[in-house]
Amino acid sequence: MRTSANKPQGRSVLPDDARPCVWMAAKIVSYKLCDRDFDCERCPLDLALRGRPSDAPVERLARPIPFVFPDDRRYGASHLWARITTVGRVRVGLDAFAAELLAHAHDVELPGEGDTLETGDAVCTIDGHPGRVPLKTPIPGRVTFANDGLGHDPEAVVADPYEAGWIAEIEPFEPAPENALARLLAAPDAKKRAKSDMDRFRRQVAMQLLVGTSEVGQTMNDGGESLTDLRQMVGAERYLKIVCEVLG
Repeated sequence: MRTSANKPQGRSVLPDDARPCVWMAAKIVSYKLCDRDFDCERCPLDLALRGRPSDAPVERLARPIPFVFPDDRRYGASHLWARITTVGRVRVGLDAFAAELLAHAHDVELPGEGDTLETGDAVCTIDGHPGRVPLKTPIPGRVTFANDGLGHDPEAVVADPYEAGWIAEIEPFEPAPENALARLLAAPDAKKRAKSDMDRFRRQVAMQLLVGTSEVGQTMNDGGESLTDLRQMVGAERYLKIVCEVLG
């Protein structure tokens, strides 16, 4: 048997393209390569070692949300998308702009099966870092399904808004779902609107920062930490108001 003393110096026992599991890096397990792109919250080994049941709340690491708008769906005024399913219902969820502004979701208040949503009604309310934000349905109709998966993983609504984080499925009042979606924006126009709304959001934040300059004063000379989080800099109440206005 070849011992560690006989190993060639300067060479790793791992293949060049190997991706060591985080538990291997922590020396909890001797050898385990990652085959899940470090998506630990869905890894059976991670669940077992943490002693966390599969239906426990998921703790996600903060990941940047790609500012993309898929072409296979349409987009409403409150930055929610709508896509026709194979059975003729309309599935809805947040677009990338709404997900980026909200960033975190501690809880999602979903509609009930059979609920009727008129134009302007909230299809869900997200309780996140800025506070509770109601989001208007992109189309009127009757709720047929709500995404129960958000009950134990509410963060998915912002972390994976186009897939696992969908909100609900709606049966439009109009006989043809295509007609209901025709009034919404196509992906290129939705992306242009999102960029315009992002500029508007930044202007409003900047105005609030200017208003609050005299209140904040210097913060570094006394040993405090500089504030880089806009929610902290603007204040939770004012930040929540801006988010609700932009997503309204």
